[in-house]
Amino acid sequence: MKSETQKLWTIEDVAEFCQVKVSVVKYWIYTKSIPYIKIGKQILFDKGDLEEWIEKQKRGAISLDSAKQLKEVM
Repeated sequence: MKSETQKLWTIEDVAEFCQVKVSVVKYWIYTKSIPYIKIGKQILFDKGDLEEWIEKQKRGAISLDSAKQLKEVM
């Protein structure tokens, strides 16, 4: 995998980072469910966009800020 400071990642880098098969990443691309950049025929991923996308995939837990806001409303 590329270094953590590398801004753009390949499909293989993303698969390793997300601990899934390359075919899963390709499916995410096909369904347009993951943010990617297409330059010619090459598909790349911005590390920052990928980290934001992963955060949005979390289910069931709320952030500490959301919990504080909820407590204030109650």
